[in-house]
Amino acid sequence: MAVTHFQDDEDGYHKWLYANLDGYVVNAVRGSNPGEPVLHRATCDTITPTPDRAFTKLDVKVCAVKRFELDEWARSVDRRLKPCVFCDP
Repeated sequence: MAVTHFQDDEDGYHKWLYANLDGYVVNAVRGSNPGEPVLHRATCDTITPTPDRAFTKLDVKVCAVKRFELDEWARSVDRRLKPCVFCDP
């Protein structure tokens, strides 16, 4: 499984995202009750980094080129992916 995690790593996340625009990103909220992780296309406006917002400080970004890899990741952590309503991955 070729899944990459980004936590407190804005530079790494930006580099991965822009190098894999045809990939997928899961936004996983940190904490003891994180809810269902949301699956996005790498090009989704809701996860695109901006200079004024830290994307990996509060959430964890789990990234992969293939969607099935993120489906497998979600099953491995006993979660189900919820698709983003904006980018419809």
